[in-house]
Amino acid sequence: MKFILDIGCGSYPNKHANVFVDKFPWNDKQRSGKKIKKFPKNFVAADVECLPFRDDAFDYCYCTHLIEHTSWANRALDEMGRVAKAGYISAPHMYYEFSFGKRFHKWFFYVKGGRIVMLQKDKSLFEYSPFGRELKTAFLVGVVYKMLKRAKLIEAGCHWKGHPSYVVVYNDGKCFTENKKE
Repeated sequence: MKFILDIGCGSYPNKHANVFVDKFPWNDKQRSGKKIKKFPKNFVAADVECLPFRDDAFDYCYCTHLIEHTSWANRALDEMGRVAKAGYISAPHMYYEFSFGKRFHKWFFYVKGGRIVMLQKDKSLFEYSPFGRELKTAFLVGVVYKMLKRAKLIEAGCHWKGHPSYVVVYNDGKCFTENKKE
């Protein structure tokens, strides 16, 4: 039997996973208002930056639309690499996030050459975003969304084995990298 972890399962747990983690299972503020109606079996309330599992406890882990919420992205990525032998991470693509992103998302995310690149968001960017909180016109929003979708820039994702390869850049200039690959 394979052990598969879903980190940040929220309201839509991955059907292939058999262990589920969410930090705020009773708080739906960052879940588009979708409350977790029924907790799956083997549910653990935990923080991705400090997972309560032994090293290599899982064969695979999924982490979709969670990493952009973390305070310390490099810690979260290291924890995923510590507890799982392989995995998949996805988040809103940087271009989508810039155009339509949420104020509570803390990171821009994209993948280049199999390496995850994360740039900490500066809250003042929303003042310059083409939309920010106020959508200019439904037509313009539709056009930009279609362009991003056609260019496959809505979501970015990355499969990894051994340990996620990443570059994380914080606003204060600190940069963390991890290059371990099998």
